[in-house]
Amino acid sequence: MEGVHMKRLLVTLAVFAATAGHTLAQTREEQDNVINHIAEVMAIEKLCPKLERNTFILSMAATMYGLTAKDIGPGGRYHKKLVGLIQDKQLALSAHEEDIVCMTGIMLYGENGTNVEGLLVGR
Repeated sequence: MEGVHMKRLLVTLAVFAATAGHTLAQTREEQDNVINHIAEVMAIEKLCPKLERNTFILSMAATMYGLTAKDIGPGGRYHKKLVGLIQDKQLALSAHEEDIVCMTGIMLYGENGTNVEGLLVGR
């Protein structure tokens, strides 16, 4: 994972965590699901130069489910899991042509994405 992208995500999450006040207690399953989506988006972003993650929407989703920058940042309780998922997803996606990866990203996470709308936007 590129350091600049992780730093940008962590800063955005920190801002939302600081301004969110409190979050509702979320189940571990819901947090795992959010981490999985973050990893998938970050893997697609790495392999598709046409798309980038929407850090605003991504940070809002993470914060809604009780995840903070500290949780996913280096040393955080979910950091190793997130990094491992990104690597696994990137490896799986790298078997496909760039156009297929980009189209998959748009279908799953684009403006009208079937998984989460708006997590990926055009560069």
